[in-house]
Amino acid sequence: MVSAGTLRIEDLTAEERAVYATLKPERMPQNVAIIMDGNGRWAGHRSLKRFLGHQQGANSVQLVTETAARIGLPWLTLYAFSLENNLRRPRAEVNFLMRLLTTYLDSNVQRMMDNNIRMRYIGRTHELPAEVQKKMLWAEEATAGNTGTTLILALNYSGARRWWTPSAV
Repeated sequence: MVSAGTLRIEDLTAEERAVYATLKPERMPQNVAIIMDGNGRWAGHRSLKRFLGHQQGANSVQLVTETAARIGLPWLTLYAFSLENNLRRPRAEVNFLMRLLTTYLDSNVQRMMDNNIRMRYIGRTHELPAEVQKKMLWAEEATAGNTGTTLILALNYSGARRWWTPSAV
């Protein structure tokens, strides 16, 4: 577990504090993994374009990540973009998602620095567009010295097999 000195409970919202108060610190997991799914459907249910759902999902990522950092969660893994997404989605949507990732990194690396969050990636990232890989490397290098929560983005991964453990990162 992350040392108590890195906890920033006072930075939680009242609602987050109320939820945190119900948790037993000794039972906190070391890694929480979230499969990011349903952003397009979320938008569709609200008669919005799919890309607005993806943008809302990116906003949620930063909120979840900063909350994880405040409560001292060592690892947060977000399954963000599967190989199946890459192969089955329309090319225009995949291109939008790649632009959204680079924009997210540009916009949030300073917030990661401010919250002591380290960025890492797993998956077939070498198959992503070169400009996306370059931005990912930049964000990973910029946050490499941070010692709080490690945010792991699973990108272009295959959900068909188990291929990752925290010790591998």
